[in-house]
Amino acid sequence: MNNSFLNLLSIHFKEYRREPSVFFWTIIFPVSLSLILGISFTKKTDSVKNVAVVYNEAGAKNQFFENLKTDYEDNALKINYDKEEGAAISKIKFIFVATLKEADDLLKNGQVLLILEGDLEKIVARFDPANQEAELTYFQLENHLLKKTEENMKIHPRPIHTSGLRYIDFLIPGLICLGIMNSALWGVGWSFIDLRIKKLLRRMTAAPMKKFDFLAAHFAARVVMSWVEFIIIYLFAKYYFEVKIAGSIAAIILVLLCGNFAFSGIGVLIGSRTSNSRIGNGLINAVSIPMMVLSGIFFNISNLPEAIQPVVKILPLTILTDILRHTFTNTLLTADVLLGCLYLIVTGIITAYSGLKIFRWY
Repeated sequence: MNNSFLNLLSIHFKEYRREPSVFFWTIIFPVSLSLILGISFTKKTDSVKNVAVVYNEAGAKNQFFENLKTDYEDNALKINYDKEEGAAISKIKFIFVATLKEADDLLKNGQVLLILEGDLEKIVARFDPANQEAELTYFQLENHLLKKTEENMKIHPRPIHTSGLRYIDFLIPGLICLGIMNSALWGVGWSFIDLRIKKLLRRMTAAPMKKFDFLAAHFAARVVMSWVEFIIIYLFAKYYFEVKIAGSIAAIILVLLCGNFAFSGIGVLIGSRTSNSRIGNGLINAVSIPMMVLSGIFFNISNLPEAIQPVVKILPLTILTDILRHTFTNTLLTADVLLGCLYLIVTGIITAYSGLKIFRWY
């Protein structure tokens, strides 16, 4: 075999040996992440599906709702219970509310999959037919609950097409926030790493340039790009899926600015020192991938194991997604999002300051 090939191959392996951090981010970190997520999700013996039950005077007269209140107010309905294993494949937990508005609010925020309501003669299940998990829950309810009622009773499906109550209304704000995070981390963090690799940061320090202007330009570029991305995604969702913004436009603007500021600060911290592309990729992925999976972009975080929920709730992407989603689906004003925005601003200040303290221009 050609000696030059073997020598070049040996050089590549020596590069890995000289950069142990590369080995960590390319091999050890993915294995560790898969182990953590695998244990978190596979150790869960069953999945819990939340269902809102409108239990008022009209529903209380129905034997079906009385049975629900008596049998399942404190206990979940177990589906496909395995006596040998001692566990259920899935559970349905009922959340009893007094009004349909309360149930709608739970559905908007992704806290329940469907709503049960009715009167003396009729039982109605309201859910988004595009949400397959909600549809499956409806069939499970029909198969397992009606056995305890009169034979002529039936759960009538009522598909929800109202804007704000569908799964797409839950998903779109999450995708917008995911775009903000990726845009800031790669646009700021990777930009610094790339400039350092090309030795351009060193040249910039010799130029008549203020460091504040350098950082401010990166942040302004991210804000402009995030607005372009927001407008494109929202216009598509509005005209194709009829997604609407129920809250204040001023609140939307504030949330987007604070989200960009928080993740730009994290980007500054990530790109503050490294000059290796593999390490840079690893650092960005180490921050973005866990948040993308755990921060409630595609499903409500109540579906996650309870042990990790306290940590997940304080992740910047979780906070950003929650306040933007609430602004989309509820009539929130600027004052209603100030607390969440303050958290994002503090996150941006702490991470940006920490990054600048250890920043390396060469």
